[in-house]
Amino acid sequence: MKDLSVLCLNCFGSPISSNRLLRFKLIAKEIEKLSPDLVLLQEVISPGYIKILHDELDKFGWKFYSGRSGLFISGGLVIISKKLDLKNLEFHKFNEQGPVTPLSLTDRMLGKGFQTIEFKINGKDILLIN
Repeated sequence: MKDLSVLCLNCFGSPISSNRLLRFKLIAKEIEKLSPDLVLLQEVISPGYIKILHDELDKFGWKFYSGRSGLFISGGLVIISKKLDLKNLEFHKFNEQGPVTPLSLTDRMLGKGFQTIEFKINGKDILLIN
């Protein structure tokens, strides 16, 4: 592999979005159509959203990397690939979750943070942060 194609997308998986279930089906179709080496998704909050992505993408060999934090996907973050051998997925919760306000309540409930994952390209070690 000479180049690395990456798709990074905030899925707007907010419960207040009325068309979120259709959106995740459409996102899955676009992922397969574009077929990037690596997909970094944010705001995949619910395990139900992951299920939609799995239902649409498993048959094509995509592998999913995410963690679970109680009722939610850790930080709402998911990494997907079918071409790379990804290792050492870790979720790192931010120490500071911001002030307690109605606007930051969902961020606090999700325990926002970031993912790290490792892989090799052309023999070189890569550490990726989502």
